[in-house]
Amino acid sequence: MSDELKAAANRFQCGIYGSLEGSHTMQRLDANLLARAYLADLAAREAEERERSLPIDEGWLIAIGFTKQFNEGVTFCIISSKSHEVEVIRGCVYLAPKNGTFIRIGTALITTRGMMLDFLAGLKIPTKGGAA
Repeated sequence: MSDELKAAANRFQCGIYGSLEGSHTMQRLDANLLARAYLADLAAREAEERERSLPIDEGWLIAIGFTKQFNEGVTFCIISSKSHEVEVIRGCVYLAPKNGTFIRIGTALITTRGMMLDFLAGLKIPTKGGAA
């Protein structure tokens, strides 16, 4: 929140306008500024919700930090941290501790971008753009 927005919110909440000439104009300007900020925040939250509800695809995985690999005729995407690796192969998500056995996560458990971001954040695996 900008300093200007904080000041307007404080004035509006406390009713600090007095009886000075132009105080009604200042109050209307503050109300307008606060309404625009609220609408912009609401639009940003709605856009994030829409993005989080989209299905996972290869391009998005690469955009958040997965790398595309090819092994024995299978294309997959992988991302890792110091302790875990996550692979997505043909829409299935696999989790493995470093140098451990991969565990298949139920396909229906991680189906959207938001679910994947939450999963990676839970494992403390960083993503590009601070998504996790």
